Amino acid sequence: MTPEEFAAMANADDTVPVPANDDWKTDAALRRIERQMIREENNPTGFAAFCQAILAVGITDAAIKLFIELGGVINGLRRVKPCDKGAVRRLFEETRVAIDALPDGPRKERLDGLWDYNAGIFARENGEYDLAARSQESGAKKAEQAGNKEGAAICAFSATVEWVNHAMVTGQGLAQAIQRLLDQRNDMADVSPTSNEYHWVTLNAPVHRITATFWAGMQYNQLDADIQTLRQLHTDDPNLAQAHEATIAMCAAINSLAKGDMEHAINLAQSVIDGHGDKVHPDYLATAHLVLARIALSRISGHGGSHQENAHSQYEAIINLRQESSHQVRAVARRELTGIKGTDSADY
Repeated sequence: MTPEEFAAMANADDTVPVPANDDWKTDAALRRIERQMIREENNPTGFAAFCQAILAVGITDAAIKLFIELGGVINGLRRVKPCDKGAVRRLFEETRVAIDALPDGPRKERLDGLWDYNAGIFARENGEYDLAARSQESGAKKAEQAGNKEGAAICAFSATVEWVNHAMVTGQGLAQAIQRLLDQRNDMADVSPTSNEYHWVTLNAPVHRITATFWAGMQYNQLDADIQTLRQLHTDDPNLAQAHEATIAMCAAINSLAKGDMEHAINLAQSVIDGHGDKVHPDYLATAHLVLARIALSRISGHGGSHQENAHSQYEAIINLRQESSHQVRAVARRELTGIKGTDSADY
């Protein structure tokens, strides 16, 4: 679909997002393009440019125009690394004012939830996890009030993920936050297998549970089940599995480490770093380094200084990741690095 074809479709759209987002034709169509360009092709710059081209053609309805700006342009630009934070923040501020000026109705409710969702993620990437969590909680409440059970479930789960990240940074309330995350395991039942958002069930949620428990150093009793869900992606949705190959490999490394297969864990983690370092999400690149750091730490006793040096280098690789990302994993790395004999915490 060209920008001109999309604009023609959007300008003729008289549907609304009730009872589900897919009932709004513009919403469903844009998210299909998002899935292709962002989730499968990892091209957020191209996605933002495509949406800007749609707007340049001309959109007559204010709500649809805002949806393309928020769900398209901002959604794409906030993912570009490095992100122009100032420009994206201004776009968020401008769309917030414009949404508030719309008349009440299903489209405004959808835009409210979408703004909360995207703003929450933007806050997360800047390490403001408590603000990100509150934004997602607001989005969940609005989605529930609109009768959008799927959106409410996703936002509520995302809020819990952000509270886990906040606890990782502060070191307070971590066990309780992770338990809430695990207790929400069945809440994704409201996400339909035919939905454009089903990747939350098959990919996002398992990855969040696996990584959170690993960062915290906690045993995870449902690890095998979540690993099997990720493996099944290769059969059920090979394009999505290929697009997130590095993330799935990182989770497999955690699984191998949990089972005591150190060499396999090392090979998987190293493959993420060597083969996907510029493509994998920074949180998961940092997690691959954390796998290697913890293996090196486990080998220090009685084996001289080489393993300690390796652990140091892996922790430092995490800490030295670009500063707009992976705040929670960097906090874990700093705490563990200060526990290694001879390390001065003031240096990190």
